[in-house]
Amino acid sequence: MTTTTGKTAAATAADGSAKPKLSGMARVREADTWRLASVMHDAASEAERLCNDIYTAVSTAYFDHNAAAETAATDDLRAKGAEARLCLYAAVNYLTALIDGQGDPPS
Repeated sequence: MTTTTGKTAAATAADGSAKPKLSGMARVREADTWRLASVMHDAASEAERLCNDIYTAVSTAYFDHNAAAETAATDDLRAKGAEARLCLYAAVNYLTALIDGQGDPPS
């Protein structure tokens, strides 16, 4: 049986010093940053999924019977396109908030 002494990797900074535990507003900012990144990722992933559905339907129509334009004009694909656009807008807005620090709570 082996035992280890010293700091764990999670509690150690890159330079070997101990990382201070976050508390108060620093912890709130960390949680908010994670939330922004998480929602940004989810929005971008959902947009990708919807765009993939559209691409698959249009490609199938194009290669099967040259009806890509008709397929793209269907209500179902237009609705998916509108939803994908909203997801992309959301992803951009969350990314902007993340990189500009707009999501930070007041100090």
